[in-house]
Amino acid sequence: MLLLAAVSYVPTFAFGSSLLLGGGGFVLSRPLLLQGVDVGVALSAMQDDIAALKLKNAQLQDELAQKQTGS
Repeated sequence: MLLLAAVSYVPTFAFGSSLLLGGGGFVLSRPLLLQGVDVGVALSAMQDDIAALKLKNAQLQDELAQKQTGS
């Protein structure tokens, strides 16, 4: 559904963009709204959440590795 809504807007291609594809993606010329939700804001919040989860995962893996080695 996101892809179909994105296609309905005229994209502006940009090499530095990471809106959907992590670099080499596209930037929408105006905010993309799906059922009243600004998709750009939602994606940004999800990226922040993913970054926080990756950091927490790395910390937990480090703690586990320390417990396994007895340090």
